[in-house]
Amino acid sequence: MKICIITYAHSPSNVGGADLYAEKISKQLSKRGHDVFSISARPTFEKSLSYSLEENGNYRVYWFYPLNISTFHNVAKRSAFIQGIWRILDLWNIHSYYVVKKILKLEKPDIVHLHTPVGLSPSVFKAVKSLGIPLVFTLHDYYLICPRIGLLHASGEICTSPHPLCKKYLKFNKKLVSDAPDVVIAPSKFAMDMHTDNGLFNSANKIVLPNAVDFELASSVAKKDHACTQYLYVGQIRPHKGIHTLIKAFSKLEHENIRLNIVGSGLSEAELKQLAHEDNRIIFHGRISDNDLKKMYEISDFTVVPSI
Repeated sequence: MKICIITYAHSPSNVGGADLYAEKISKQLSKRGHDVFSISARPTFEKSLSYSLEENGNYRVYWFYPLNISTFHNVAKRSAFIQGIWRILDLWNIHSYYVVKKILKLEKPDIVHLHTPVGLSPSVFKAVKSLGIPLVFTLHDYYLICPRIGLLHASGEICTSPHPLCKKYLKFNKKLVSDAPDVVIAPSKFAMDMHTDNGLFNSANKIVLPNAVDFELASSVAKKDHACTQYLYVGQIRPHKGIHTLIKAFSKLEHENIRLNIVGSGLSEAELKQLAHEDNRIIFHGRISDNDLKKMYEISDFTVVPSI
């Protein structure tokens, strides 16, 4: 089967868990004999509005720069004004529509698997469906419901009463994408219910499928040093991940022989290091290799997922 994976980022320009997850699925499908190629966004403009092809054996990646004033790779570092313009242009990126459609016409895949359209825009849904290709969509966030993606206000508080502009944003996306996917996959019932309760994907086949475990990372268990209990967080260092809550809770523990290892990077890193600076039991490791991550899992007693 020929399968197209569409994702907003790809190595060596990975941003977070969603694109890493999509890439691992792509490579596993390729190993199992499928003809797999990916379409992904370039992090920077390279003098061309068209696409380029990178081949690695049977696995291929089509790169293009979505015509916008920034990409998802770096827009969070820009001013609020620039971020606002970027989001408006990302509502319907006609350039993404035509480039993705052109690649799909060339490759003629049997099926397309889309992993969040952020940075590419919902126009990608229409590009796929205009060619009559079956579409699977995996939810990794709340991009179609919330312009801030994480269901949080700018203050970091959980949003329970959307702003009128946010309601218009949702209504716009419902018209664009609601009936496009044939299958929608969500990693949790909560994520699926948030979308269906807001009127999205009424006609799609819906599957709640927890995120897979990479057995190459989890297959072996090292001898643990039970003299020191190790806690581990792995992921982006962003407000919605709840790491500030984790640090505050951990700091209240009076035990000396405990460690909190935080693996990952992101915009909140400096702020969280400041929050934890007086507690030498909390260690920030930054982004690390798969081999080092495997070792980190092996020595850990607990993995903590504190997302809010």
